[in-house]
Amino acid sequence: MFGDDDRPAIYSGAGLFVYPSLYEGFGIPPVEAMACGVPAITSNNSSLPEAVGSAAKMVDAESIDDLARSIEVVLKDKKLR
Repeated sequence: MFGDDDRPAIYSGAGLFVYPSLYEGFGIPPVEAMACGVPAITSNNSSLPEAVGSAAKMVDAESIDDLARSIEVVLKDKKLR
């Protein structure tokens, strides 16, 4: 099992962090991923817009099409990443 000390290395190995949460108390995982230089896609609800500001792409967590389209855009657009 991985511990808290392993988290930065795990995040840093990702090409994208996707967090389509329907409810979030604060939204620490997307902030942690972004702190490791990983682009993030997260929900546009709850506390997540406040937690990530304009640094993450936000989507409707209940829209599979919106989520899939956003993943494709972020992975293909180097400047956006």
